[in-house]
Amino acid sequence: MGRRPKSRTAERKALERLVRAHRGDIAAVAKARGTSRQATSELLHKHHPKLAGLAAQLRSGLLDARGNPQPEDAQRAQLLAAMRKAGNRPAAAKALGIGRMTLHRLCERLGIPPGPVSEIAE
Repeated sequence: MGRRPKSRTAERKALERLVRAHRGDIAAVAKARGTSRQATSELLHKHHPKLAGLAAQLRSGLLDARGNPQPEDAQRAQLLAAMRKAGNRPAAAKALGIGRMTLHRLCERLGIPPGPVSEIAE
């Protein structure tokens, strides 16, 4: 008799534990699951988009290993670095794995003024 397939909730929880344990590294999650990186990435993006976002935020450093936000000064430095590297806010949001409006709200909360990224002081 074969193994009983996991329920969708159990699968999501198991994936979430792996994503958190490997700090969002999709290749490490795929290795732990015994699947290809592409299959794991597709599974996250198609069936568990919130986990894909969590993985991106863990990789970017906005969240710690437990999924808690970093201190505000660390978040501010991380956002400014991402915006300078990307050159504009929409590209920075994509690189961080968050939405454009989420980045806008984070900037407002952290006191990062609107305008060109090059004119923002540390």
